[in-house]
Amino acid sequence: MRDFTEGQPSVPANNHPVRHGPVVGVHNGVIVNDDELLEEHPCARAAPGMRVDSEAIFALAAHSRNDPRAFERLQGTMAGSVA
Repeated sequence: MRDFTEGQPSVPANNHPVRHGPVVGVHNGVIVNDDELLEEHPCARAAPGMRVDSEAIFALAAHSRNDPRAFERLQGTMAGSVA
C-alpha cells in the first residue's frame, strides 16, 4: 500500500485502475501538470469528485491514438502500465 498523492481514495474513480475512455491503467508517481493536460479533454474527470493525476497519462494515450511522443508532455515522476 502507498499513500495517495491526489484525490481521496474514498471516491472510487480515484482508485486504480483508472479509466479514461478506452484506456485503463495504473500509475505510480506524481504528475505535476495533470490539470493543464486534462483541461484539453472535456470528458476528463467525468466521475463526481474524481481528482487523480494518473488520468492525464491515460487521456494522452487515448487522445493521441497511442503515439508515444504524446507522453513527452507529462511532467513529474512516473512508472505505469496501460492496457
